[in-house]
Formats: sequence, structure tokens, C-alpha cells
Amino acid sequence: MTLVHAGVGPEPGNFLLVLCFAFGSFVARLLLDRFVYKPLAMKLLSYKAVPMINDEAKWSKIAKCSESMWKLTYYAAVQIWVLSIIKQETWSLDTKEYFKGWPNQELKSSLILFYMCQCGFYVYSIGALVAWETRRKDFSIMMSHHIVTSVLIGFSYITRFFRIGTMILALHDTSDVFLESAKLFKYSEKEMAASLCFGLFAISWFLLRLVYFPFWIIKASSYECVEALSWMENFPTTLYYVFNTMLLTLLVFHTYWWKLIFAMIMKQMSNKGQVGEDIRSGSPRVTSPEKPDFFCVQILKMENEHCCCPDIAMGADFVVHPSFFYVKIKQAPDRFFHFLVSLAECLLPSVSARLVGSPFSICCPGPRTNRTRENLPLLLSSPSRGGAPWDSFVRAPPWGGREMDLVAQGGRRARRRLLVRAVFLLYLMTSAHCLDAERAVSGRRKKKAKHEIKGPIKTLVVLVMENRSFDHMLGWLRTKGGRPDIDGLTGHEYNRLNASDPSSPEVFVSDGAAYVDSDPGHSFQAIREQIFGSEDTAAVPAPMSGFAQQAESMGEGMASTVMRGFAPDAVPVYSALAEEFAVFDRWFASVPASTQPNRFYVHSATSHGATGNVRRDLVHGFPQKTIFDSLDEDGLSFGVYYQNIPAVLFFKSLRKLKHLVKFHSYKLAFKLDAKLGRLPNYVVIEQHYFDVKLSPANDDHPSHDIARGQRLVKEVYQTLRASPQWNETALLITYDEHGGFYDHVPTPVTGVPNPDGIIGPDPFYFKFDRLGVRVPTILISPWIEKRTAIHEPKGPTPHSQYEHSSIPATVRKLFNLNSNFLTKRDAWAGTFESYLSIRKTPRTDCPEKLPKVKSLRPFGPREDKVLSEFQVELIQLASQLNGDHVLNTYPYIGKGMTVRQANRYAEDAVARFLEAGRAALRAGANESAIVTMRPALTSRISGWSSDASAQSI
Repeated sequence: MTLVHAGVGPEPGNFLLVLCFAFGSFVARLLLDRFVYKPLAMKLLSYKAVPMINDEAKWSKIAKCSESMWKLTYYAAVQIWVLSIIKQETWSLDTKEYFKGWPNQELKSSLILFYMCQCGFYVYSIGALVAWETRRKDFSIMMSHHIVTSVLIGFSYITRFFRIGTMILALHDTSDVFLESAKLFKYSEKEMAASLCFGLFAISWFLLRLVYFPFWIIKASSYECVEALSWMENFPTTLYYVFNTMLLTLLVFHTYWWKLIFAMIMKQMSNKGQVGEDIRSGSPRVTSPEKPDFFCVQILKMENEHCCCPDIAMGADFVVHPSFFYVKIKQAPDRFFHFLVSLAECLLPSVSARLVGSPFSICCPGPRTNRTRENLPLLLSSPSRGGAPWDSFVRAPPWGGREMDLVAQGGRRARRRLLVRAVFLLYLMTSAHCLDAERAVSGRRKKKAKHEIKGPIKTLVVLVMENRSFDHMLGWLRTKGGRPDIDGLTGHEYNRLNASDPSSPEVFVSDGAAYVDSDPGHSFQAIREQIFGSEDTAAVPAPMSGFAQQAESMGEGMASTVMRGFAPDAVPVYSALAEEFAVFDRWFASVPASTQPNRFYVHSATSHGATGNVRRDLVHGFPQKTIFDSLDEDGLSFGVYYQNIPAVLFFKSLRKLKHLVKFHSYKLAFKLDAKLGRLPNYVVIEQHYFDVKLSPANDDHPSHDIARGQRLVKEVYQTLRASPQWNETALLITYDEHGGFYDHVPTPVTGVPNPDGIIGPDPFYFKFDRLGVRVPTILISPWIEKRTAIHEPKGPTPHSQYEHSSIPATVRKLFNLNSNFLTKRDAWAGTFESYLSIRKTPRTDCPEKLPKVKSLRPFGPREDKVLSEFQVELIQLASQLNGDHVLNTYPYIGKGMTVRQANRYAEDAVARFLEAGRAALRAGANESAIVTMRPALTSRISGWSSDASAQSI
């Protein structure tokens, strides 16, 4: 069995390992008992096997010794294991770090295995306690402890409280090592060693479970948890209550057991330092080996008359009171004792047992309801006397003597009532603290009225892939995918190598696209040439004639590369989604430029005049208002699930402290949030942009493997499909721009408004009055009919088109936002909310799984490659987040980096930036403040390593 997403985050599928560890514990105990522990116990106790055939007491002692050996082996091994784990973690001894960064804390494979092992052991222990191990007076407490611990382990794992959970398990196993060692020394009659180990056990128990556990661990889970998570919009109150209630329940168990331990300490002191028998034990004193192997039973009546068996030698006495079921035992073997306890408790409708090695059978016939004060018969028969019975009714016990009393029913119920009351009182105390903490947290938040969403869609998920045209990815659906309703390729489309020469060779489209190692041109001037075939942009409609010409100018053979597209079976995930849901065949990039300007339109309906990389805006952040701001103004939620660096941080407003809590690790949080039904209203998923071996890029940017992008889309879809929010969700998949690949549909060049009146920089002074090339776009929801093809929009103007500004425009209508349009562009763009309201009920036949994807790339990631233009922009963003933009070498950051170095630098910068912001929130900083960082780079040449420079807000 392999771990699901090992080293990334908790997965419920990993609980299958619990069953494996539970079964493994059973098998290991069975084998070790038979071949190691029992022979070793017999040698340790100086017993031989043959004389013990009829000696129940000695076998009982060996069983207990074997049980302690097993527990000592497990606890010692697990303690060494957990110490080796927490030694490597910086948070282990700092309770303030337990909830820092929650819920986006990384969970390593070693912790997953440790958690599953511990949970499996306690599941095994529940069964062993019932059927295998020696039953003691605290059986019900021990059983409750095992159940609570098993639930606590699973709960802390799935809710990501694994840091504090690991420390709790480490604390609890420490004292058990000393306890089992003391037992073994006691059984082998090494009193001094037993006393020493018991002393260490008592000291460690008191310090770890009664001092450190309540005053550090519970304090961290109740008080410091509230402080650490006070920045969260929705404080996890339910998790807080449940987790702390279980911890307080454990504290009750610890207090109860400390009472027993203290009693043993007092007994040890009265015995001149020798450790006495375990006062929890249900077993009486062990009979002397020289005693005969049969017993005498006395039954006492209320009149103090004795019914005796004079021909049986003396050995044991007992008294049964049928009303309260008190039992007094003296000098009886374990199985005799356990039988009498079962009889006294009336656990079964009828009870019968045979004492091993004795000439008697004892039974209590009749149903439990018949066992009253007047008619509780005890039948004793002796085979040696022909089974002659003696009958007697027990009416009242003549208490007295030094025999041990066991309250089987009334006492158990009293203890249980006391335990329930104690837990309830502690729960009330915790509840009061929770309410105070919640009020304090709520007081720091700005209260917003709940916004009403009228339509069926409550969550819109947006995934923007990289640099592919519609014809390149979906064009062949028309002729090879059975979708003639889609404006795709016929196979007759072509470009000439020289767009202005009618005699120039023609390069036709084909479906032979595979792995693309080069990155076709997609700068502003390259795209202008691809669309118009020259610098003249006056042609209407746009001829789309210069793709082959521009590509061939970059390298021989590139013309055929950009004219090739993928057959439907090469992109099976898209083909399946197109069959089941809706495809836009008139969705265009917002601007004929590269990645970043188009990504800006997705969330703000403008690029603020950018047609490329603008250093000033990269450093200070693009200032325009975004759809995130509009959602926040109306009290709606959004979340960004990123994989190494979130490109939306190019927006200045998203660097505000109040928004930093909306950024989550995709690997750690997306599946969990979807499964728990807590995805926000607007979800942005950002891909892994750097192609490294441990995490290959999945953004579809050439030269990345598109199979990785297909798997990402598949994962996102299947996660949403399994979510309880599925019937309220829509998923939109699009591409930022065409990446230099051919598309035959003319780019709209008339009626396109400039979004904000800003003109592009020299030398082109672009007026933002035409769109970019058509890109693949798919709309997915249970409210979409199968095989839907969405063409041109019906408004709001005669020239309106679907483009990236359609996303904020649709969000405004979909969620009934009160704010105005962001720019003139989203006021002009077509919206698609109407396609989500055609049906009266959601579909129930949406596929739960999508097809498997085969890789088209013949080799793995090339980590030593230089960065693409887009990756350089991302590193410049990372340098701003990291504080390195103040250095005079800023313009050259990323130019000399390899992909591997850039990936590490970007991830470190984002982590440092977000942590600094969250620390500022915890310190009470103004939520509208923007985080700025001091430089972290120590070298511009060697490895681009970073140090732990101070942070400033």
C-alpha cells in the first residue's frame, strides 16, 4: 500500500493503514508471545513448563509478564520513533507554533506513518483489552481511554491538528516505558530495579500528564489556538470544541489513574520502598505452589449458618449478595475470580464455568430476571460424589475480615456517573472559554451582512492554463470528435511561409501535435504579425495569415509546429468534458499580448496599460480594482489555491493583510476544503509553473508536458464532482493567450472598448481596441446540458464578445454584486450566467471519473533549463515579495537562474511573505496594510540562497 499524497497533506484514504497496523499488531503479539515472550518469561521467573500444567496462578503470572514485555517493546520502539521525528521539527517545543500556518501545514510521510501506526495500535488494544489482556478494576476507564485516544488520533489527523497531536502521543508513551519496566522487574523479584522504575514512572506521569499536558498542551489548544487563528474569517469553532473536549476527557483519566498511582506510592513507602502489587489488578494473591489443586466453597446465609463441604480441603471463600452483587475473594485462581465477577455482574442470561484443575462445576441457571433476593441458587456438584447437589439461598452477607471487596454493579455505576459529571463540568468550562474567545475574535472582525445569491451557483472555480490556441487544443473536435456544431478545423486551413507572397509554400493544419519543445513567439509584435501578416493592422476582418511566417522566422521547421493541433484522443480529458458540458468556440484573449496582461483581465478587466512586463508595477503591484475587491465589499468569499507562486499577487490590493489569509496551498487545502464543503464563492486555482522532477509543471506552457495539465484538470473536476458543493458549483477552464499557435477564427478588431482610457507604452502605443487570438474555454456544471456549444454572445452590445473580462462581468451578475463594473471592458463583454439557469434541476448523470491520460513527452523535466519570459516575470514578483526589489541587481533577477533554482526561490519567497503577513495579523496590525519585506538574498551568483532576514510591515 502506498501513501496518498505522502508528504503533502492528510488523506482519509490513509486510514486503510490503520487496519494494516492493527492486524500487524495482533500477528506480532501472537508470534512474539509464543516464540519469545512466554519462553523468556518462564526463564525470567525460573519456572519450568511441566510442573505448571495444573498451576493456574503461575500461568497467570507468566501471561502478565508476557503482556508487559509486549507493551514495553512497542512503547520503547514508538518513543524512539517519535523522538527522531520531532527532533527534526522546529515547532516541537514551541507551543505557539502548533497552529501557526494552520490549516496549510505540511504533513510529512514519517508523521503519516506514525499517526496510522498509533491509531492502529489503539484499535488493536480495544480488542485485546476485551479478549486477551488481564482484566483489571479500571477496565471501563481503560476501554474509554483507548476509544477516546483512537478518535483523537483520527480527528487530529484529518483536521490537521497533527503538530499538537504528535506531541500528545509523545508525552503519553514516555511514562508507559517506565511502568512496563517496573512490572517486569517486579515479576522477576528484582525489587530495587522495580522501585527505581516505578519512581521514574510516577515522576514522569506527574510532570508530563498532570503538569505539561494541562498547562502547556491544553493551554495551547484552548488559548493559543484562538490567538493564532484569530485572523480567520470563519473560526473553526466546532473543531475547537470537539478537540478540547477530548483533551479534557484524557485529563480526567489521568487524574483518576494518578489517584491509583499515589495509593501505590503510599503503599511502597509503607513497604520500605518495595513496589506492591498493582492495585488495579482484579487478581487476588497467588496461592502457594505447595497448596493442593482443589478448593473449598462456603455459602453463608443471613442467619450466619454455613453450608460446607467437609470432604473438600480449605482453599477459598466467597460471598454473593444478589442485590448489590458484592464479591469477597480470598486465595482463588484468576479464572475462578473472573467467573465469580461475571456471575456477580450477571453479564449473561445464564452463566456456567468449570474451574481448571478442580473437581467442581459451578453454574447459575435461569434467566437474569429470575435472580432476585429470594431465588438466586448456587448449584455445586462434585463428580467424585456422583454429582450430588447442595442448594442454598444467599440472603445477606456477613461483612468482615480482610477479604477484598469488589462492587460489581452499584460501584461501577457510581464511578461512571462521577466520570460523566466531571467530563460535563469540564466541558462547560471549556464552552465558557470558547464563547469568550469567539467573542474576542468576532470583535476583531468586521461584521458584514449576509449577501443573497439568487441563482443555483454559489461557487465559481476558475482555472487559467497557459499559451495554447483553440484550434491547437480543441480544433479537431469538429471533424475527428463528432462535434460539427463547434467551429473547429476542417483540414483545409493553411498559412503561407510568406504571408505577402501568393506563390509562397503553403503550410496546412494537421492533427499531429505532440510534445512541443520550443516556445513559439507571443510578444505583442509577434502576435501582430501572426494576426495580420505584417505591421499593417487595418485589415477587417483580421486575415490570421502570419502564424507560419512568424514561427519560421524563429527557427527552421517551426512553421509546421504552430500549425499542428491535438487529435481528440491526445487530450482525452478535454474531449470528455466537451462531450458532457459546454465549449465556447468564440472566447478570445483580452489583449493581443503575452501572459500577464491577459491574466490581469481575468480578474480586473484591464491590464492598466500593460502589454508586457512593467518593472514599476511589478514592484509596487498593479493598482486597479479587482473582482476580489468587489466580492469582499459585498461580504462574499474568495480563495486562491496556489502550487508554488500565486500570480494574482501582481495585484497590489491582494497584498493587503486581510487578503493574505485567502491564499492556500493547493496540495494541502483544495481537496480537503472541497470534501468538507467549504470552498469559497470565487475560487482561483494556480498551477505549478516550474518544471522540476518532484513537481512537474502542469500549466501547459510550452515546453511543458500537456499530459500534466490534463491530469490537473481531471483532478480539479473529480474533486469538485465528489464535493457536497457540486450542485452549486461551476468550473471555467480557459487559457490566458494562444502562445503563438495557429487559430483560423478572425480576431475581433471593431467595437472593442478601451477599458480605462490608458494607452500602452511606446513604441506601439496600443489603444486596447482589439482582442487577442481565440483560446480554448470549457464551462462545467451539473446545470449545463450535454454537448453544449456556446457561440457569440447576444449582448450587451452588438459587438460584444466572450473574452477574459467576461469572468468578472459574469461574477457580478451570478452573485448579484452591488458594485459597479470594474471597467468599460467588463461592461461590454458577454456573460454566460444564462447557460447556468436553463435547467430547472441539476443533472445527476455527470461522470464521476474522467479518462486516463498518457504522457506525450519522451523525457522528464529539464531542471537546468533557463527560464521562459513568464517564469522570469514570476521570479521578479517573488523578489518583490521577498524584499529583494530594493537591490540594484533587481532587473537581472531570474536571468541567470535555472528552473530548479527559480522554483526553490519562488516557493521560499511566497512562504516568507505569507508568514510575515499572518504574523502581522496576529500582532494586531491594520488589516488594510500591505506587507513589505527586507532583502533575503545573500548572493546574486551562487545558488540564489536566502537567509532569515528580519521582516517589516
